[in-house]
Amino acid sequence: VGYLCIGAQILNSNNTGDIAGLTKVGGAAGYAGGNSVVSGCTNDGYITGNTTLGGIVGIASETRLITECVNNGEVVGKSGKSGTGIAGIVGVTEYQNIQITNCVNNGAITFESGNYNAAGIVAVISDITTGKYILVDNCTNTANITAGRYGAGIVANNYDGVITNCTNS
Repeated sequence: VGYLCIGAQILNSNNTGDIAGLTKVGGAAGYAGGNSVVSGCTNDGYITGNTTLGGIVGIASETRLITECVNNGEVVGKSGKSGTGIAGIVGVTEYQNIQITNCVNNGAITFESGNYNAAGIVAVISDITTGKYILVDNCTNTANITAGRYGAGIVANNYDGVITNCTNS
């Protein structure tokens, strides 16, 4: 799905094809809008583009829940700009009240050029409104991460998110 509209769901889906685009590209959804749910999804395909790429979701904007998802595919970013990134599960989160739980990344994450963010689970957790939250809980990264600027097994650039019970191996 290129654009997952407000309140929509993607459940128990598997992508095995390669996906290429410029930005906001993901194995399940390029853009997941407000109060949407992505659950039980797997990506086995190769994801490539400039930036804001995710093995599961490219950008999550006030998405309610991303859970029980697995990325096995390689994610490769070609170039980007500050505040953007690529990751195994979600490239960039924006706004608030997003829960990313029980997800696993097994695919290599590589930014080919530029000084940008790359991570196993979420590349960038953007600024959050006071009293709101973004939670990354019980997630695991097993793959190699190559970043030009900030790189991490779980979250590369965290403005105000909460990260609990996660593992990078």
